[in-house]
Amino acid sequence: MTRKTGNSFIAKHGQDSKVDIPAAVRERLEKAAPAGTLSCAAAFQLSADLEKPPAEIGKAADLLDIRLVKCQLGLFGYAPERRSSSRRRRSIPPWKAPFVPRFRGTG
Repeated sequence: MTRKTGNSFIAKHGQDSKVDIPAAVRERLEKAAPAGTLSCAAAFQLSADLEKPPAEIGKAADLLDIRLVKCQLGLFGYAPERRSSSRRRRSIPPWKAPFVPRFRGTG
């Protein structure tokens, strides 16, 4: 199960990472992530169900090339917003203007 775009996280674990993934962990990860992505909440739930530390589930996901998405902290795993090209510019209120830096081509 390999992604066609983006970075592979297998390399970050180095040559020593060629450790066998327990069969139960491999099976549950592959079943939970058929499209190659797994939400952060699902990874933590899987960790609790299998009584394995979250770090072990994360490393196994990396080695299986499963991407974690929908970070519970909101740091990664969300698709970028698509913005309409017809989006209106908001004007800056007069009282706020002295505090907002002006860049060339804006305002």
